[in-house]
Amino acid sequence: MRGLGGVFTRDLKIQQTDTVTGASRMDTIVIGPGGAYPEWSATGPYQGCLQIAAAWRASMLLSDLIGRLPWDEYRSRPGAGSGATGAEDPPEQLPTPPVLEQPSPPDTRMVTFASWGLDALFHGNAIGIYADRDRLGYPTAMIPVMADQCWVKRVVEGDELPWPPGSLAYWIGPSPNFEMNPYLPGKWYSPDEIFHVKGPCRPGALRGMGVLECGLTNGPLGLARTLDEQAAGVASAGVPTVHIKSYDPDFDGGQASELKSKAIETQRVRTPMVTNALVDVLPLSWNPTETQLIEARRLSLVDVANMFGLDAEWVNAGQVSGTYQNIEQKGIDFLRHSAGGWLARFEQALSLIRPRGHWVEANRNAELQADTMTRFQVYELAIRNGILTRDECRALERRPKLTPKQREEALPASAAHEPAGPPGSNNLPGGVPQGSRQPGKPGPQGPSHGAGRRLAVAHRGSDVGGDEQ
Repeated sequence: MRGLGGVFTRDLKIQQTDTVTGASRMDTIVIGPGGAYPEWSATGPYQGCLQIAAAWRASMLLSDLIGRLPWDEYRSRPGAGSGATGAEDPPEQLPTPPVLEQPSPPDTRMVTFASWGLDALFHGNAIGIYADRDRLGYPTAMIPVMADQCWVKRVVEGDELPWPPGSLAYWIGPSPNFEMNPYLPGKWYSPDEIFHVKGPCRPGALRGMGVLECGLTNGPLGLARTLDEQAAGVASAGVPTVHIKSYDPDFDGGQASELKSKAIETQRVRTPMVTNALVDVLPLSWNPTETQLIEARRLSLVDVANMFGLDAEWVNAGQVSGTYQNIEQKGIDFLRHSAGGWLARFEQALSLIRPRGHWVEANRNAELQADTMTRFQVYELAIRNGILTRDECRALERRPKLTPKQREEALPASAAHEPAGPPGSNNLPGGVPQGSRQPGKPGPQGPSHGAGRRLAVAHRGSDVGGDEQ
């Protein structure tokens, strides 16, 4: 097993020797990836695409969802169930392992998975190094690695790599080192040491494709950045504000230059411009909306949203009309069509590092919680039809089970005990309490014939007469 410090290979080591006594010592200066300060480069991370407002919002929506959702582990045991496959139905949910709860301490799960989500969106790949394993060899911790610091290739003869030809090899570092020079920064890793979530790719490709590769050069992201630059340059590249027309037949270029300079100076100092009868100054009116390319930039929002697989309304493209959806329907549509593919990629990659027969699922219910009234109506239907007990519904609301005293006070006498059971009979678990009425059903309540009547007879211990044979 290797601790978290085992993957840092770029620390600076300085050996100091006393020339008089001969004593020496080794000092290690840890070189981190950078300080906790912004990247003040000309473009910033991801080739400056995060400076595009729509790209920032789209990437935050998707990556934050990947980091926000809980990850649950399930297992099935063949032969333990009665289904066609012999598996349990439903599968057993297991305690969340450390690699799913906090894969890269001290960072939280949100930080780690959201950063992987950003790399997956923009570069098409999310990369991590297994930092520790349990006694069975399954990873318990990982270190995220920036995708632009990772290369992948197939081993060929002559690479001097310790793996057979045809296998995959990952290089983590500034640039690939095929000379196996230990003094150069970086290191080769086998696939057993790398966590890799691959985005959309061609068949047999070793890496995925991201929006930078597909949309930056001559694509929607490049167009959006160009439009923003043009709109920002209105002050320096806008149209002139006046047109100077001379009626003097002897008017030459020197006089024209002098007149233009005077016109610019009068505009700068905000003073009136005085001309003679042979010079006419015509003010030019220009439309700020057209100069700032408002309509083109609005259409660019739609293109950026499509690059990230989102509906245009998620990036506030207000001019786009769509089918009416309430908040819950929009959430379902977002999870299913926009984030569904990325969640499935992470689920399957995480399932590969768990024992056989185990799989990982993102708990989508955490994002689909309905309003209070809708939830309680669903609980009522579930209790009435014997799908859930009252205590199970309370657990979904993060409330403790009812104590016997609370049960006596809160529930009718007929339902004060176990409330779940076969519906449709009075004074039976799951049925309608004696004397109450089901909505929309006239007349006496309870079964009047068939199996329900025989069940009621057996429960009450008295013959109601006329039992059906």
